[in-house]
Amino acid sequence: MKNKILKAIPFLLNLIFIGLIIYFIIQTDSDKSPIIFIILYPILFLLNLITLIIFSVLKNKIYSKIIRHNILLLLILIIPMIIIISSI
Repeated sequence: MKNKILKAIPFLLNLIFIGLIIYFIIQTDSDKSPIIFIILYPILFLLNLITLIIFSVLKNKIYSKIIRHNILLLLILIIPMIIIISSI
């Protein structure tokens, strides 16, 4: 049970941040909105990467694995996100 909660928290945080990015882009409704995505999404990716590096240095295998899955999820979601953002 504890492992499921530990896995769910980073995934949910990333999804909340992605949702906030999309919400902000929809609210601004400008032709410059994709630039917001181009800036904020890589920042989210870098934050996850920094977290992975920290957990790797601390030799925490469980958290490193969870963060690696988060980074993989962000890489997988980049294509659908580009399609969504370009259609707005």
